[in-house]
Formats: sequence, C-alpha cells, structure tokens
Amino acid sequence: MFANLEDILSDIDLLCKDLINFATTSESGSGAFEMEALVFQRVLEIGRLVMAGYLSAQSANYRWRTAKHPNGHDLAYSDERRGIYYSIFGEIVFHRSYYRGNGHGVFPMDGALNLAPKGSSDFVRKMVEQLAVNASFAFAAKFLAEYFPVAISTRAVQEAVGSDSQDAEAYYEQAPAPPSCTQATILVVEADGKGIPMVKVPLAEESEPGKPAVEQSASCKGAKGPPKREGKKKDATVVSVSTHVPFVRTPEEVLDSLFKVNDRGKTKEMAKKEASYSHGRIEDGAPDVHVREAPTCKRVWATLEGKEPALLQARVWVDQVNSSHIQDRIALTDGLEALQRRTAEMFPDHQLILDIMHAMTYLWNAAEARFGKDRNATRDCIRHSLLRMLRGEAPKVVDELNRWAKQAVNSVKRETINKSANYLNRNLERMKYDEYLAKGWPIATGIIEGACRHVVKDRCEGSGMRWTEEGAEAILHLRCVHQNGDWNQYHQFRMKARHERVYGVVNGAQTMLPEQNVFKLHTRNNIVKAA
Repeated sequence: MFANLEDILSDIDLLCKDLINFATTSESGSGAFEMEALVFQRVLEIGRLVMAGYLSAQSANYRWRTAKHPNGHDLAYSDERRGIYYSIFGEIVFHRSYYRGNGHGVFPMDGALNLAPKGSSDFVRKMVEQLAVNASFAFAAKFLAEYFPVAISTRAVQEAVGSDSQDAEAYYEQAPAPPSCTQATILVVEADGKGIPMVKVPLAEESEPGKPAVEQSASCKGAKGPPKREGKKKDATVVSVSTHVPFVRTPEEVLDSLFKVNDRGKTKEMAKKEASYSHGRIEDGAPDVHVREAPTCKRVWATLEGKEPALLQARVWVDQVNSSHIQDRIALTDGLEALQRRTAEMFPDHQLILDIMHAMTYLWNAAEARFGKDRNATRDCIRHSLLRMLRGEAPKVVDELNRWAKQAVNSVKRETINKSANYLNRNLERMKYDEYLAKGWPIATGIIEGACRHVVKDRCEGSGMRWTEEGAEAILHLRCVHQNGDWNQYHQFRMKARHERVYGVVNGAQTMLPEQNVFKLHTRNNIVKAA
C-alpha cells in the first residue's frame, strides 16, 4: 500500500508539534547530547515524510491517458508502478504512472524530476562522493550510515564515484575560467608525474578474452572475487595552469630562503632532503623558495591516460586565460625528457624552465658523492654551486662536476657525479635562472608538487591500497574537481548531462534552485536569510 498524501501531512504535523514540545517538556537532567541526537532523529523522520509527500504530490501531476516518448511516439497509460527513492532520510516508497506502446515504456515523472536511474539520490551521491574523495570508500559508507538512515555498501560508493566522474572532462571543456587578475601577467603551466600502486588483473580473468580487466573504480583492498597479483606503480601525469604577478628577487634572496636555519639547526633544504628526497625526486612538494602573491586562475588535473591527455587538458585552460594582459608564458617541469618534449610540442610559445628544486637534488647527489658524510662541507658546496646557478653560471657548475667525476675515488661515486653533470648539462637551456628572476618569473614547481601530494598521494597511497586503472582515474578526476573548488558546479553539470543521456531530452530537466539555497546548507548567512 502507498501512503496517502493527507496521512503523510497529518504525520508531519504531529512530529512538528512533538518537536516543539521537546524544548519545554523534556525531563530535567536530560543531557544536551541525548537531546540533540533525539531532535536530529525527529528532523530526519520529518524530512522523510516531507519527501514522501513531495513524491506523492508529483505523482498526481504525471497521470494522463497518453504520454509522449522522446522519439515522438504516443504511449498509452498502463498502470501505477512502485519506485524507491534512496534519500538521505532513508528509503521512500512511491508510485508513478507507467506508459507503454510500440515496444517502448516510460515513466514521465522520473524524467521530469531527473531521478537517478539506480542507486542513491543525487543528494546522497554528492555527499558520499565528497567523503570518498578524501577518505576510503569503506569510511565514506560507514560514516554516512553512522549518522543517517542510509544503507550504502562500499561497492555502491565505488560505482557512484566511477559513474559520476565521467563528465569531469566535459565539464572543463565548457566551464568558464576562474576570475582573472590583470596584474597577474605570467601564465604558468606545470607538469609532473606521481606513481599510484596498481593491482594486476585477477588471475581468473587473465585467460578470458574480451572480458573487462577490472570492475570500475575499485580499490582491491578487501574487495571480493578471485585473488589478485600485486602490480607495480603507474605514473599519473599531473598538470596545473595558473597566473602569477611578477615578483623580482635576487639570487641571494632565493638562496637565503632555501638555507634559512630553522629552530633545530637545520636548513629548510637539509630537512627537506632528509625527509623526502628519494631517487632524485621530490616526493612531498618543494619548500617555499620565495614569498609572492598567491596565484590566480589556478586549476589542476591528474590522469593515468598519459602525458598527452593531461597536457591537452592544460591546453584547454591555457586558451581560456590567455587574454591580452598575459605578457609572459612559461612551462615548469622536472628533467624527464619525455615530459619536456611533450610540453614543448603542446606549448611552443612557452619558455621551458627546469624546476630549481630538481636541479638542486642533483647538486646534492653530486656533493654527497664527493664529500661523503661531511654534512657541513656538502652544505657549503651546495650553497656556493646553487648561487652560481642562480646567477646564470650553470655551465661553470657543470664543468666543476665533470672535474669532480675525474677525481672520484671509485666508480660508484664517479657514476653518481656523472649522472648529475649530464642531467644539468642537458638542461642548460632551461636553467637561465638569472634571467627568470630578473623578470619576476617563478622557478619552482611548488603548485604541481603540492598537487602530486594532495590530489594523488594523500588519497591513492594509503596503507595497503592497490588500484585498478578505472578506479584510480575516477577518484583522480573527482579529487581534481574538488581541489579546484568546482564541486557544486560540477554536480549541477553532471545531473544535467545525465538527464540528457538517460531521458533523451533537455526540456523538463531538473531546475536547480540558487546555489546558496541548495548546496551551501550550513552557513550563518543562510540561517540569517532564512530567518
């Protein structure tokens, strides 16, 4: 039996009166925690009844003798059929009219209200996905169930993330650029890579041609199914686009900022190297090498599909912000030749710059090979060599490294020093730091190193995590949307795009209320406005 609308309204009225009575008739000694929890439960029940009443009232508005199929055919009324709306207030059973004919069948009410074809409501999806981009799928499902009458499995969270991430690229193709600052005359593209631990195809599936390799958006930790062999890491390419206000500084100022002694007697660079440098890469983002105004028009993107797709997305954003006030265009990368080559091809009008922190890593490696455990000698050598590089004397630094290699006492040290010398020599055209500093250009990939950590590492390298390509790609896309501050706008776009795909027409799609009334729910401003 479906609830009658009048009965629903009567139950809402009774619950509202009970809620008002709680304020004055509660037994003395009731703790604030217990009272708040009880009120919250009642509010949720009122919400469930309100949504039930809404769906019941809407059902009456879509009951006709005939209805139009999106292809133009007239369909006759068939019967009333049951539906379940999985809301944040719990499951709500409702009924709506079904029309069929010519081999087709439709529920006009579903299309008019833009109901999700399966699974949780869009409100629940938006909430649980915001949890899932910042914590594990299991945590997101457990947290939601802890406070709301929502029974959602870890697998359902994975599927929601997988399906709702598919419109991210389309969103950024049409999304306007963030507000621009006319003083920010430097357009900067940054690119780097960050490894994600992968899982191989389940053993039982390897011999089945034509079968999808993995289920969508699944982290294999704790997943059901055949055992999976542990895979290697796969690099996600991370790119960013931003604009900057010129900030002129001297080589000495940059050097001082890098070697400023902290309260433990270690320089920033020493502490950073000891904590995070591994195999010539900076794992946790570069320390601040200068103080400058915050970048504007900043957006980040990460993908496992390769360097070209990532740089194509950056190209979209560059074209959006590449207005008349932009005077300088630069591209900051590490020394990976393939990445540098692709970046140069995609952005031929940009000056390629080698990130100073990666250059400094190779200086450290060479100095440590020469001076061994003498930290003071290593530090003094690095200060001297780095200052020369910042003054435009990188070729002389390379010559000095070549002399060190000839003087090395064993082949291991010689090979290390040669590797550093060759790396820096190959990048001399991208190491004219004296010119870059004089123009006020950034010389370190701080934004992209931070993105590698915040977007990729913090979510995808949790203890025991292994990812399928589909699962990692989905979570990366949603994390980028979240990191870029486009979460609310993206979900509006996603719901509209899904309506067009599922229901075939744009007309009749859900009309969103003003953003502050729908998405920014718990702010003081909205409480004041509502009052």
